[in-house]
Amino acid sequence: MATPTGLTAADIDLVSDADLDVVRASMEPGTTAVVLVFEETWAASLAAAVRAVDGEVALHVQVPRDSVDAAVAAATGA
Repeated sequence: MATPTGLTAADIDLVSDADLDVVRASMEPGTTAVVLVFEETWAASLAAAVRAVDGEVALHVQVPRDSVDAAVAAATGA
């Protein structure tokens, strides 16, 4: 059996090692996970279109880290 080497943020470029640590901590030994990161690219196009007509993008929301941690804890029963 191959020895797992572990995934690092450098392998993905859109997620930090701390993000992956949350995933690792929630896993049982001998299990495997897939981390899927995606960007809503349409939002960047919309913001550019708004700015092109002298509009202003007034709100940019990123999901707070505490909310992500709470969701992971709830999903894993931690």
